[in-house]
Amino acid sequence: MAEKVDAVLAEIEAREATMIPEREGLRDLAVLNLQPETLHEIALATTDYDRRLALQAAAKAALIALRADGYPDMPPIEIPESAFVNIKENKATIDAIYGRFVPAASAMTVTGGAVVPKP
Repeated sequence: MAEKVDAVLAEIEAREATMIPEREGLRDLAVLNLQPETLHEIALATTDYDRRLALQAAAKAALIALRADGYPDMPPIEIPESAFVNIKENKATIDAIYGRFVPAASAMTVTGGAVVPKP
């Protein structure tokens, strides 16, 4: 699973390598003497690029944090012996009653009354 995290990170970084220069190109266009409607479209595109790059940065940070946390494995939870015994005792009683439960029937029948003609 860690390989998948690395693959997604590599994919994001590859896309950033093309998006960052493209965004800079949009910023270069924004300072030219262009018609207002053209400048408006460039501003909208720049906003889209900034949003996507911010999302990618957040995704990268989350993936790096997951990998640093040992993803996908979770280490055993170490607890004091007394807590372990207490959990074990409760597990035994839960296991004891578990077999007594059965799902309730969910079948339902609908019966209609007599047909009454409309006036």
